[in-house]
Amino acid sequence: MARERWEDVVAYYRTYLSLVQSLIKESKTMIIKLEPSQIMEEGVLQELLDKASKRKVSKVKAIAEFNAFFLKEIFHHIFNYIEECKEEFEPMDLKDYIVDFLEEADQTFDIFLTMVEEDKNQQHSSLLFRLFIILEKLLLPQGNSLEEIYNLLIQSAPEWYNAQRYVLQPTTFFREEIGEMVIPGLSPKIYQIINHITSLFNLDPNFLDSDENPDFVIPTIMISDVFEPYIDNIASAEEEAVKRICERMELKVIMNTFIGPTSRFLELAEPHRYISTQTDADGKTRWIPQLSNETLILLYLSRVSFRRGFLSKELINWIAMNFAFIIYNAILHAFMSDDNIFYNLFLDLKTEEKILPYLMKLLCFENYLRLDRTKIRDSPTYRKEIFTFLGKKIEAIDKLTYFLVDEIKKELNDK
Repeated sequence: MARERWEDVVAYYRTYLSLVQSLIKESKTMIIKLEPSQIMEEGVLQELLDKASKRKVSKVKAIAEFNAFFLKEIFHHIFNYIEECKEEFEPMDLKDYIVDFLEEADQTFDIFLTMVEEDKNQQHSSLLFRLFIILEKLLLPQGNSLEEIYNLLIQSAPEWYNAQRYVLQPTTFFREEIGEMVIPGLSPKIYQIINHITSLFNLDPNFLDSDENPDFVIPTIMISDVFEPYIDNIASAEEEAVKRICERMELKVIMNTFIGPTSRFLELAEPHRYISTQTDADGKTRWIPQLSNETLILLYLSRVSFRRGFLSKELINWIAMNFAFIIYNAILHAFMSDDNIFYNLFLDLKTEEKILPYLMKLLCFENYLRLDRTKIRDSPTYRKEIFTFLGKKIEAIDKLTYFLVDEIKKELNDK
């Protein structure tokens, strides 16, 4: 698949944003032209909608269908608002409020359009880049070494661990081959197994002489103990995947029987007191595990960040989607009032699936996540599948969204 240029993806991104904004502007113009008394007559609004919907705005079927959907939804929200508030407000006030809501939405889409620079070399001054950098430092920092990235993630973990863990756990899993070099996401079952590994190391380790350093005695756990609780519901392929994932967390299989830490693991974990040492009677150094829930997950996330050119398709889509959604939602929260009647329309699946995939691709470019953007799936079926999570309340994602909102407002106040 040919790699799309920055300019091409920006053009695609702006196509639907511009369409949404034009429909907002058109609706605002139609409402302004009405007398306040006409606002109260549903037949008048319906007639305006019918006339607008019948116009051919594009020869492209997908755009024409989206245009009809979006205009209908705008008026649906207006109908509902009038019905709910007609006893509370005068017709003139209702008209003013609807126009204000549309004006606010119009200005918000100005932000969406201008936050991306057409010139890729000018990105460092863009709002998209500034918001991305905040997220990247917390969730997927870049660094010159695995150790540097691990330290950065651990610094952020006390406040952001739930979000860090979340970006490793795609909700959708493809039946794709995971090669030796490919780093997959963590399924709920594998995440559970990793927690089980942590518990076994802390509570019931075996100790063996290290094959890497004769002066070390390292903790190990039996492979059979890891998988025994899951023997009835884990496939052999998944068991093999867990072994590969262990390797990516600097754990190794010993004598086909045990799982133990590599010397690299000891180097990474000791400064954070995830493992300590004591001297045995024979002078050897015994390593005592005291892992936290974060130890292995953040080490895996560090590897994901450090080796981001080798991620599975599912993980690339999941990471890019979370970054795109948090930024998109933060812009809505920052520039639209909470009582704006059109807010949920912009979070509608049909709206998101026309905008977010292109924002996901933009965030894959080299100034950003540096992920393979050709793996961002354009399938409408897939979009619906992966975006279903967006309608759910995920506390960690909400927290990050509002954190970005605060950063945006600070920047606006400074100006």
